[in-house]
Amino acid sequence: MPYIKSKNDAKIYYETLGSEESYPVILIHPIGGNINIWEHEISFILKKGFRIIVYEIRGHNRSSIGNNKNFTMYDIVYDLQRLLDKLKIRKCTLIGHSIGGAIASIYAKEHPEKVDAIIFINFLDLKIVYSFADISS
Repeated sequence: MPYIKSKNDAKIYYETLGSEESYPVILIHPIGGNINIWEHEISFILKKGFRIIVYEIRGHNRSSIGNNKNFTMYDIVYDLQRLLDKLKIRKCTLIGHSIGGAIASIYAKEHPEKVDAIIFINFLDLKIVYSFADISS
């Protein structure tokens, strides 16, 4: 199984589908989700000739949470950065569902030269919480 190692020993699970020469589309799932939520979208996007990179965010399904249980949104964004660097992705489109949209928007803000477009699914127009510890307060 393909994994990348990220901050605090987190192991991030990912899959790539389609031709490596095709334009990459990155799918980022919501909290409580995993790669499987994208089943229909993957089928549709592959038929259009794109390459798909799908991964499970830190602490979800096959991705470990790492040594630091109080990780931040920036740690999660760094996981995406590590993945795209490992796969040598220079330009892509990000599709983010719920918190996946927040991850996509922060990544795009930090790396505008690497993102052509973002598609948000069920994204809230609220202040982004930067630490999961902040959610409970």
